[in-house]
Amino acid sequence: MIHTFFLPNDTYMESVVLFELYRFSLTFSLEQGSGVLKCLEIAGFQLAPAQHLEGMLPGLRNYLVLENSNDVAVKKGIVPFGDIRRYDDGSIRIILATKDLSPTRDNVDEEMQLFQYDIHPRFKTLEAPNTTGRLFLAALFAATMSIVPDRASGEQACILVRQCQVFTD
Repeated sequence: MIHTFFLPNDTYMESVVLFELYRFSLTFSLEQGSGVLKCLEIAGFQLAPAQHLEGMLPGLRNYLVLENSNDVAVKKGIVPFGDIRRYDDGSIRIILATKDLSPTRDNVDEEMQLFQYDIHPRFKTLEAPNTTGRLFLAALFAATMSIVPDRASGEQACILVRQCQVFTD
């Protein structure tokens, strides 16, 4: 669901068009002239023109790709948290919680969760910032792997799980 807002011109600023992606808890402002959608929650990032993670997570449908406003080679993958489901047509969707997500609830923002993955500029791999992000990414890779072993999914899922080992004394 996308909410669109138009904030008319006042004495201090130009008119602004905002796009709120409610399920991602992200808001984008339309930059006049260039048509770029700047992310208000993740400073310095904008919606990338190509919304495709090339060579990664085939079939996954609900994610966003953001790029740095100053260096378009620096990108982030934004993936919502939820149950990962694979469908007969080969698509993979993340099913979000079915709780009441109406905007009138006070704690909606606390219940929305997403993962921000840095996309390595050279190797084009997703890099998770913490253990929870790595485990969810491993689940995504496992869900998108095919019957033919490849490094991009099955092996990558195993590598991510190994990186989550916690050693105690």
